[in-house]
Amino acid sequence: MYDLVNTDSGYAWYNMTNETGRFFHCHTEYEIMYFILGDVDIQIEGRSYTPAPESLLLIPPNNMHGFIVKSAHLFKRVTIHFFPEILEPEERNLLLKPFQAPARYFPDLRGIHINSLVEDLKDCKDIEAPLQKIKFKHRLISMLADIYQLYTCAAVHPVPGDERINSVLQYLNENIKEDISLERLSRKYFIDKDHLNKLFSKEIGIPVHRYVQVKRLILARDEIRKGSGIEEAAYKAGFKDYSNFYRAYKSFFGIKPSSQRNEVTINN
Repeated sequence: MYDLVNTDSGYAWYNMTNETGRFFHCHTEYEIMYFILGDVDIQIEGRSYTPAPESLLLIPPNNMHGFIVKSAHLFKRVTIHFFPEILEPEERNLLLKPFQAPARYFPDLRGIHINSLVEDLKDCKDIEAPLQKIKFKHRLISMLADIYQLYTCAAVHPVPGDERINSVLQYLNENIKEDISLERLSRKYFIDKDHLNKLFSKEIGIPVHRYVQVKRLILARDEIRKGSGIEEAAYKAGFKDYSNFYRAYKSFFGIKPSSQRNEVTINN
């Protein structure tokens, strides 16, 4: 993996590997994933995609997603992450429309110059930081504009996952701050709890309790970034025990919650 662009508003990198396995994560940035080649399935919040070469996936923030690399054939992709603040309000209203949860897949990129736009990102790599940020923004807007044109005229192809797990996901996301247990979900959906957890892990990539924890951690980080106190942010995100929240936050993000607060203060 190597960086193409790395700014405070967004970043892009080129990744290739022949390592097999399951790799899942969740983040607060918008993501554009340009798939080049590989023998992989991509799972996003209960939806499964087997991408074709030179296809595109758009992933909105806070959606658990990852790769199941099925063979040692080389897996190559370019990934672009960005925060919406890089765009002006009117640009956001228009250009972020194609990003619909849990994802949007474009298997056919004929007539759209994504490949050349991705190549243009390489020109940003060795430019000094202030100019790199400007160039990245303009290249990103060009890419989003082309994607929007494709979105308005082309069919998209989501692949439905297990509808039971989709229902569980919807419930979890609508009630993420409430008391949630595997036992309660088992009773609600009439599925043995061990079987439910197995199905959930297969579709989403992680067990139910981990999914809930990650979603709450990201929600807590958003609250801290908005100016909430650390304990207040933990409570708003659904954590009942601060010490558990503190340990989980530090383990997941690699920093203490107070460091996040200090970072926000400095940036503001």
